[in-house]
Amino acid sequence: MVRINFIFRKNMGYFIFALLMTIGLADMGNAEKPDNGIDLTALSLEELMNIEVTLVSRKAEKLSDAAAAVYVITNEDVAHMGATSLPNVLRLVPGMNVAQIDANKWGVTVRGFNNLFANMFLVLIDGRSVYSPVFSGVFWETQDILMADLDRIEVIRGPGATLWGSNAVNGIINIVTKSAKETRGGLVQAGGGTEERLFGSARYGGKIGSNLYYRFFVKYFDRGSYVDQENRDVSDAWSMKRGGFRMDWDAGASDQFVFKGDFFSGYAGNTMIVPYTDIRLLNYNAEITGGNLMARWFHKLSERSDYRLHAYLDHFTRKDQVQAGGSYTTVDVDFQHQFPVGLRHHVIWGAGFRNTSDSVDSTEYVYFSPSEDSYALWSAFLQDEMAFLNNRIQMTVGAKFEHNEFTQWEIQPNIRCDFKPDEGRIIWGSVTRAVRIPSRSERDMTNIIFSGSKDFVSETVIASELGYRCHPGRNMALDIAAFWNTYDRLRSLEKGRAGNLKQGVTRGVELAVDFMVMKKLTARMGYAFLDMDIALLPESEDLNGGYTEDESPAHQFQILTTIDLRQNLQLGLFARYVSGLHGFTVNVDPYLTLDSRLAWKPVSGLEISCVGQNLLQRAHYEYPLLKIPFLSSQLPRGVYSMISWRF
Repeated sequence: MVRINFIFRKNMGYFIFALLMTIGLADMGNAEKPDNGIDLTALSLEELMNIEVTLVSRKAEKLSDAAAAVYVITNEDVAHMGATSLPNVLRLVPGMNVAQIDANKWGVTVRGFNNLFANMFLVLIDGRSVYSPVFSGVFWETQDILMADLDRIEVIRGPGATLWGSNAVNGIINIVTKSAKETRGGLVQAGGGTEERLFGSARYGGKIGSNLYYRFFVKYFDRGSYVDQENRDVSDAWSMKRGGFRMDWDAGASDQFVFKGDFFSGYAGNTMIVPYTDIRLLNYNAEITGGNLMARWFHKLSERSDYRLHAYLDHFTRKDQVQAGGSYTTVDVDFQHQFPVGLRHHVIWGAGFRNTSDSVDSTEYVYFSPSEDSYALWSAFLQDEMAFLNNRIQMTVGAKFEHNEFTQWEIQPNIRCDFKPDEGRIIWGSVTRAVRIPSRSERDMTNIIFSGSKDFVSETVIASELGYRCHPGRNMALDIAAFWNTYDRLRSLEKGRAGNLKQGVTRGVELAVDFMVMKKLTARMGYAFLDMDIALLPESEDLNGGYTEDESPAHQFQILTTIDLRQNLQLGLFARYVSGLHGFTVNVDPYLTLDSRLAWKPVSGLEISCVGQNLLQRAHYEYPLLKIPFLSSQLPRGVYSMISWRF
């Protein structure tokens, strides 16, 4: 703590100077101009608790009624943070570990097991899965949206496999964008800075006829390289171009259609650690292109009954001289139907099909056998919600049934119960079995130090959770969750081959508190404690298995504060503390960091903002060099400015 206090005192001057200069410029420009109707306030706590979420039960319900450890990041939160990438937005979630590895790579997970290919949670963008069935995990350098179009991010900490399927082991993230009806008009944004060297975006939306809405957008950014502890350039610069569209058609009182697509192209720099006859570093750029198309039909049968059909096509290509690049195509179709049965029961059922085809390019460092493959996933689920005592007690029982090409049948059941003693309070608990099915790399890949195995089977978890959520007053909301997870058949490395000879237990507590100190000062605070006890079975010969516990911090704390300084001037401060981690050659010391955003709206539709990043330190590591093949880099202090014009 002495070290943290010293860092804070040493670097706070940079932040204060930037803050005073920006306020001064704002006052000189237009000290007394009115707001012209621009609302600078965020959602009230009551509105936040009434936000509708869909992840918990696959139907719309108020956040205050959700019987799970669910957290919602709003569009206003993202604006106050000044975050420019999806992983950095997720830092606000209690229990979510976001460790930036270099300028374009992150380890993102919840409740442990973090690394570059973190594979214990499922990520959706508007219902489209971006989890890679080839390598397991999410390639965050390819996932992006226009931040101004974000509606909310729903995050479930804990298994959601009963409804969402395999790989939703420790959590689920659903990134939801606004409808085209909500984004009519024009938007132009541009900016740049020290690390965010140059970026810009444009979007326009409108209406055709009486009930068809549309929008189109383009986006570009160019981000610079970071350095390592020896001040060497890690060659991890990152540049992407992206464009997309969305159309929403209200076909009548009962039918709604959505059709959207995104397309991107760019490169991500890398410094690869190549353990050949001797260890050497290889710098190169990976070229990335891809796109997706998604369609959804919603039909309302009654106030409590509806069905929906969701389908998407996703294609991704990577040219990579070290890793196995190639092309990957996924087709997914999902159907769901909900309806009441009598007075006490509400049934949701559904079925889905997903097929992934790949053609993997071999390199001198890694290859797949076979190099081309296609694998299908069939699924069905059934869930019954039972209500008692005038809906004060509710029990939910359900199961997911899946058939995959690697391990055949997987069954993932769940039982969940909640009690609402009065309005604004809920106590809930659940027990769930979830699995992570093997990826193709764990079955078919061979590289310098690792070989896949046809004998590798699904990893499993039995997760027990208990939570309490309340809204004790208009100025405060509290959410606390505790968990105990028992894992079996975790991945190990047995004589260079993938094995399942690791097991263990994780336990922890997560706390989220939202409060309004006064009308113009609000805060969202979170804390998470994680304890991991992972061990190899006696017969294992894995020499690296013990490092699993060193990949996720034991303590995390974060707070986002929003202050309305004037009618048209707003300050956002985002501070976070992360406990230390140990690696082979790079250790992560405990660190406290601060981001700030000052936004000024001189006239209606125009906003000028200045964002400071990692203000309390010159640079720091967030991820230890453990089992990943890339050289970690330090996150530098940075600043950028942006102009945003809505018309």
